[in-house]
Amino acid sequence: MNRNGTTAPVIVQAQHLAAFAPDQVRFASHVYRIEREERFVSLPPTWRDYLFVGLVTRADDSIPAFSSRPLDGQELTLCQDSVRAGWVEGTKQADAILEANFNRLTRDYTGMILYTALLRQGMISATRVAESSLTVTGDGRQLILGDSLRRLTGRAAFDIDHRNWLPALSYAPVSAAASPAAQPGDGKYRPAKR
Repeated sequence: MNRNGTTAPVIVQAQHLAAFAPDQVRFASHVYRIEREERFVSLPPTWRDYLFVGLVTRADDSIPAFSSRPLDGQELTLCQDSVRAGWVEGTKQADAILEANFNRLTRDYTGMILYTALLRQGMISATRVAESSLTVTGDGRQLILGDSLRRLTGRAAFDIDHRNWLPALSYAPVSAAASPAAQPGDGKYRPAKR
């Protein structure tokens, strides 16, 4: 969540793409797209908002109507076989729904982290929110005290001018041999002289 009460937009990324046409080919090393825009929410989303979507969380154990019960052994066998087959199909469907929901959760979580990284590098703009506060509002039938309104005034958008971007920090370790500041054997760090 952003401090302004919105969720971060979800950014998806593709790498090393090629588009072929009969008379040309186009390559791209990275492609970023805003998959889902930011929005106001009252509570931060949790894994429950993703994984339970489309799944029944309470079993319906109601007994079928008396008129639909099997009348003889042949109908009972057919009914039991159909219930087993339905159970297997329902389990497959629930697993597919859960897998799709988990993939959406993973995409949104990593997409929000990617938004934060791109925002720090200046490659995308921040969400802008305007807030107005009114002390008293209402009419003759309703009184509202401390009324405030927040509106999205600017959604996140990519900055295509690369001159505005900031370099990303790399946390890759530097070997002692490559760094003139480190002295072999003493285990102490000394800043490099410039």
